Amino acid sequence: MALGDKRFTRIPPESTGDRLYMIHTAEIEFENKGNYDAVVGYEWQIGKMYNIAGFGGNGMVHVHGVYDKGDGTGILAVHYNKAAKFENLEPQTGAKIQFDIDDDDVLENIADVKSFYDVYIPAQNIMGYDNPEYGLDVDNQGSANVRFAEGQPQLDAWGKLRTSGATMLGNYVFGGEAKVTDNFSPVEIDGGYIDYDQTRKSVKVGFDHTAVTGATFAGNTSNTYHPYIPGSSHLWQGTFLLNSPSSGDGTNGAYRRWGLFDADNGFFFQLGKDGYTKGTASTTNEGFCVVIRTKTSGTVTNTIIPQDDFNGDKLDGSGRSQLTFDLEKNNQYWIDAQWHGAGRVRFGTYLNGTRIVMHTYYAGNIETVAMSQTASLPSCTSIKSAGTPLTSLYIETWAQSVWSETELTPTEFGKPSTYASTHATVTANIDSDWQYLFSMSPKEVLSDGRVDHALFMPTSISAFGFDQTSGAANGLVAVIDLKAEVNSVLNHGNWTDIPGTNVQYSYPTAGDSAYEGGLTRLQEMFAGRYETDLTDTYNNFQYGALKNFSEDGGTAENTITGATQTNPVVITTGELLKFTNPSPHTVTFPLNTNRYQGKLEINDVGGMTQLNGNKYLIKPIGTTSFELYDDSDGSGNIDPASSVDGSAFGAYTTGGTVKGFKGSRLTWSFYAKTRTVLHDNVKLMLTINWKEIIQ
Repeated sequence: MALGDKRFTRIPPESTGDRLYMIHTAEIEFENKGNYDAVVGYEWQIGKMYNIAGFGGNGMVHVHGVYDKGDGTGILAVHYNKAAKFENLEPQTGAKIQFDIDDDDVLENIADVKSFYDVYIPAQNIMGYDNPEYGLDVDNQGSANVRFAEGQPQLDAWGKLRTSGATMLGNYVFGGEAKVTDNFSPVEIDGGYIDYDQTRKSVKVGFDHTAVTGATFAGNTSNTYHPYIPGSSHLWQGTFLLNSPSSGDGTNGAYRRWGLFDADNGFFFQLGKDGYTKGTASTTNEGFCVVIRTKTSGTVTNTIIPQDDFNGDKLDGSGRSQLTFDLEKNNQYWIDAQWHGAGRVRFGTYLNGTRIVMHTYYAGNIETVAMSQTASLPSCTSIKSAGTPLTSLYIETWAQSVWSETELTPTEFGKPSTYASTHATVTANIDSDWQYLFSMSPKEVLSDGRVDHALFMPTSISAFGFDQTSGAANGLVAVIDLKAEVNSVLNHGNWTDIPGTNVQYSYPTAGDSAYEGGLTRLQEMFAGRYETDLTDTYNNFQYGALKNFSEDGGTAENTITGATQTNPVVITTGELLKFTNPSPHTVTFPLNTNRYQGKLEINDVGGMTQLNGNKYLIKPIGTTSFELYDDSDGSGNIDPASSVDGSAFGAYTTGGTVKGFKGSRLTWSFYAKTRTVLHDNVKLMLTINWKEIIQ
């Protein structure tokens, strides 16, 4: 038989007849199942590749049908590997049929080849005009695969044709640095960095290998936990480049991760400390992988699928696309999820305009718990050192986005909630500083211990100001100036739950205050009654919702310009204080570290060197100053008895930094003024309405 003869038969006479194209398959009669590593009742895995000892090519056959008599004998319907098909190779009688039953990378003997014979199927194909190899593709369910001129039609996670109608939940195109500072909580630990490149319009998350420690880490996590909508495909996309992807020897390197994840749950791509060589599929959990992360068992578990185990296109040149992936080039990555606790998750990329599925993870009919605690997750990029890295490493990203593949109206979601303030006495005159009234904030931690990543969509604010003086000369209606700030500098934290909600309020007691310094979100003047609808302002999940910060607010650093020899020590900073709430922070959950234990660390102070290397609690007393307290009793409380006495310290001379986590709590603080020449006993009441979207 000549090479390739298994692809056709001849129209007689055999020597001169035209060739009729046929599809070649084979049937292998087997025996002795149950005499080796598999029991008689072993179920053949239809659709899997089995090895036949000594068979040509790579030794593999694809099993597409089985007739098992139940007595150790039967017939397998198979396709030969490509080399065996074109070189007319055949299995040997008595050869072992093998399969890795227990996933230990060792083939077990299943049965013996008793006999074999070729089967030809007439190829009634719709095919290309000049190449019969390119015909209509029909899958194992009998469905024809149809593609458009520019590639395969795209289906969402639920199998619906992708058309217009998706709703963007997060838009992170890094055309300006504000997109990073407004939307992400950056964490920089022990030499880790997050840098915005003004020229490349990109963000680099990396480290300098000459300064790494065992705890070196950088992570850039979006503050928005993008709400998963049941029954709608949840889609994440991003463009990334990894420098020196081959750097890593199994011990020294880094873990680089990018996708939709946080410390407890998520779906992401990962390059581990084995590194990655272009054209060679990673075979270990330390190479190029995709990961499913979950905390459904109470501890974080990562299910890691290395590239060589991808069930789609491995992108090592052997897949359907015949393309080879290069992590060192900027590539588009995507992840879509059905979720519902047991749905499908797909990982892929776009190459040459074609959407490619690398791996599909199936959770249904497998586990006894959900695949993750939630699919409402942030977009995250991180890097963590491993051992002693051989070179400086980073991930560079130009854009990320999160979509719900259905049309949504964000203001239609959420549980309606309301809060009416006390009747506050307003004494500040129009030419005075703003008078602080009270603050509101989402809880940092919910009653079940989860971090609160709910979205709060303000819908309206109403107020009424009146002069309580009997027979007031200028009438009962009072003139009020009202202001609301997000993240004012506060010096107190006496938070009280608002019943039936996940929001708290805090009123100042003696010595408590707020020092403004936040972002003004409302400023109005009115007489008597005021009411405004906020649904046009707070109308999306990214910028139009109030939410706590991810990763305990990320790390921040202020420069120190002064320190007093008093009790307590008062620190002055050279810029607006970045730590807007008094420590401690009750959340210490960032991706890979508990570096500061909820406190702030002072270093590099000249003169008052007693402060250097220590961690303190702080109490702000202005927009650029704060008092120091220690935590000698371990309670984490700011107590006057625990103030840091600097009266015997050296005099401050120059320099210094204070660094730590900013804290996850977002605050909404309200201020007022009146006209005391007109009103001498003004009362003001506010009513705030909002919707809570619990994640």
